Amino acid sequence: MKTNRAFIRIILAAIAVAIIAGVITYRPKSIQKEITLCVTLSSKDALACRAYYLKSGEEDNSFTEAESAGASYPGGGEDETIEITLPYDASVIRFDPAASEGDVLVSDVELQHDGKKITAFSLENDIEKTSSVVISRYGDDDYTLSLTGDDGYIVFKPVDTASVEAAIDRIEAEEAAEPLSTEEIVIRALICVAVGLIFLLLVLKPGLLFYIPSEILKSRKLVQSLGRNDFKNKFAGSFFGTFWAFVQPVVTIFVYWFVFQRALNVGTQATKGGIAVPYVLWLLSGLVPWFFFSDAASSGSNALLEYTYLVKKVVFRVSCLPVVKVASSLYVHFFFIAFTLLMYTFYGMFPGLYSFQLLYYSSALLINVTGLVYLTSSIVAFFRDMMQIVNIGLQVGVWFTPIMWNIDSMNVSGALLVILKANPLYYIVMGYRDSLINHIWFWQRPGITLYFWMFTILLFICGTYVFRKLQPHFADVL
Repeated sequence: MKTNRAFIRIILAAIAVAIIAGVITYRPKSIQKEITLCVTLSSKDALACRAYYLKSGEEDNSFTEAESAGASYPGGGEDETIEITLPYDASVIRFDPAASEGDVLVSDVELQHDGKKITAFSLENDIEKTSSVVISRYGDDDYTLSLTGDDGYIVFKPVDTASVEAAIDRIEAEEAAEPLSTEEIVIRALICVAVGLIFLLLVLKPGLLFYIPSEILKSRKLVQSLGRNDFKNKFAGSFFGTFWAFVQPVVTIFVYWFVFQRALNVGTQATKGGIAVPYVLWLLSGLVPWFFFSDAASSGSNALLEYTYLVKKVVFRVSCLPVVKVASSLYVHFFFIAFTLLMYTFYGMFPGLYSFQLLYYSSALLINVTGLVYLTSSIVAFFRDMMQIVNIGLQVGVWFTPIMWNIDSMNVSGALLVILKANPLYYIVMGYRDSLINHIWFWQRPGITLYFWMFTILLFICGTYVFRKLQPHFADVL
């Protein structure tokens, strides 16, 4: 037995050292080689700008919405640089400055990668074709684009994609050689400390991580039965029963879609900038994991109060009750994953191999919210106001998480950007979109994946530890 424990500790130590070494030496590279069309412009009116592109070998003038991306300009006449992300092998680029007639002042048009210039377009020498646009100079490098129709655009001369790719590689090599910023050093140091702390806890107090899972595993049939009954009992008194569990989230999705896509379409251009798929699909991929997290966190936090009669039974494993609520929420979540895949299929975006990642991200979310509800449910038993704090946190969280808005198109940087990305739900929502839209594997984002799991493991350890410490007193206070 001692030999086995020593062997396990050696393996854990080797894993911890490997992770820490990886964190220290890691230098991020672009997951997808992309370029950014940066246009500095001004106009008194708000603009919905769009860039279409053709890749090498594609037929000229065959621009489609599928190969396009957009950005918005808020109006007001101030100079502002809009950024539209395109694939690195976009050989022909068409720029649509606005969707209606009017004048737009343009000073600079560049292709960039990670904020560094690759090449610049001249509005005098690099134009291959225009439609319903009259270009006139009004300064040294400033031009007026007079749109005479609703579909005015400029087609630039073809780009040498080989030179662009070489420039991207050069920029990334230069960035890899640059010293780490203070912010990056602090983040890496915190991750290393978290890894070391988890290692020590697993070696010195292995029960902190494995006691509750073993209890759940022993009572798995009971958890399944109670979870199924809990799901049915939520709507036991209504005529349509569990039907409402699926209707309510669908109505919520429709309301958000209507508000952001229709009612406030012009005013929300900035929040939707850079989204290359129908907004309802982009919204759906963010709301589905949030619905599960919100329902599981809210009902799981109230589990001990709802099942007081089971808490007071001497022979019952009270540690299973928070998981019962999480299991109950899973039924609706699985339905909405299927619903999401059907919606994407309906829009012509057929699920592929990347869609299997939804199982990984759903499992990651399940572990995260389970750790949270063990912490909150145990506190609620003694401090009922904790439920109000949880509810307020969920109300703020749905807007704090980039579900309705695109974080890449917002003017967010520095400490605020770090805070937003530190939200573990950011990783999950981004993961759902990587699986359905961006087609990126989770291991291609090693930095944020490691952070999420460090946070989740620590949350789970903290939640189960507090639950076990307070468990002997539950029957006395409930």
